[in-house]
Amino acid sequence: MGGSKGQSANELLVIYMFVMLMFTVFVASFAQQRSAEMERSKVAAADAVGEQFSNELDFAARAGNGYSKKFVYPLLLNGVTPYSIIMNNLSKSVDIQFRLGTANYSHSFPIITSNVLVIPSINATLPNGTQYGYILQSSNQSFSTGQIYAQNLNGRIVISMFPFNAPNPTRVQMGVSGNYTKQGTEFANVTANVTDSFGSFVPDGTLVHFSTSTGMIDDFAPTVNGTATASLTIQTTARVVAVVSGVSQGYTVPFTPG
Repeated sequence: MGGSKGQSANELLVIYMFVMLMFTVFVASFAQQRSAEMERSKVAAADAVGEQFSNELDFAARAGNGYSKKFVYPLLLNGVTPYSIIMNNLSKSVDIQFRLGTANYSHSFPIITSNVLVIPSINATLPNGTQYGYILQSSNQSFSTGQIYAQNLNGRIVISMFPFNAPNPTRVQMGVSGNYTKQGTEFANVTANVTDSFGSFVPDGTLVHFSTSTGMIDDFAPTVNGTATASLTIQTTARVVAVVSGVSQGYTVPFTPG
């Protein structure tokens, strides 16, 4: 009789252990499946943001001069995972990156132009220190706000935290400073003072587009205290034009042989 009871107890123990083993396997399998689903969700969220940025840049490029749009993006993937978005000038793409388990996830979205000005200009660099682009968003950077403007200013796409074409410049006054000649080449700083209809300087960061009839000049320069300054290199007299939000002004820079 005692042996029968002992056998029954052993059988119950074996059954209990088997049930616990199956439960442990089920829990582990469920946790693994849940982890995989969360990773897939993060990848899908990251790809959606990367596609959004590339689409916005492409649309701004196709829309032409004067286009401006503010769009919203998440500061964290699914509200929990830090990530970054890189404007990659080498591959002409928007790259999205984040930590996925023990590996780094990265996906590139091609764009139709790399003629992009990013403000603030936070450089993205390779391990050897070579700059290859700009950081558009980083969960670990204080400049991230969750919203950004994509604008087309004279064919150049500007990505910034605020709109550059919000002010209404009505007057541009030009001048030249710091010019000198060396070995038959003249170097000069061309300045453009930009004011609005009230005679006040436009906000800092207002982009001015420069062009020259000969030589080379910076395509764009932002205003600081109402003045944008572009570097000019010429070997003969040049006609320089500054344009901001449809307002233009020309200025002749004479060549002074050294």
